[in-house]
Amino acid sequence: LPISIRIPHWYTSGNVLLYIANGLGYMTMMDDDGHPYRVTVSRGDLISVPEGNFHGLLNIGSEDFRFYEIFNNAKAPNEITLMNGAKNMGSDVIRGTTSISKEASEKIMKNPPISYIERF
Repeated sequence: LPISIRIPHWYTSGNVLLYIANGLGYMTMMDDDGHPYRVTVSRGDLISVPEGNFHGLLNIGSEDFRFYEIFNNAKAPNEITLMNGAKNMGSDVIRGTTSISKEASEKIMKNPPISYIERF
């Protein structure tokens, strides 16, 4: 989708290869030492993402940005996002660490994102 983001996440179930099938994207990935890696990606690119490395993609083009995630094992992917992590902490912890309002933190707890691709 144009003007969309793949919510930043990581996998605990194996390594991933990302194949960019269409469009233009901006990828951010954090290595094992916490250093960010940022790169523009486009059709035909193949990116290796080691297990546990935090990464996300942003569509920066005017057309659909399509990519495929290929896992190195047959297990179901165990994906962790910041939103999923926050849901396990409770609204008090979310408020205390982000300084958002009680109403906003309760909304986060009640309304998790439906899709891991978000338009904006």
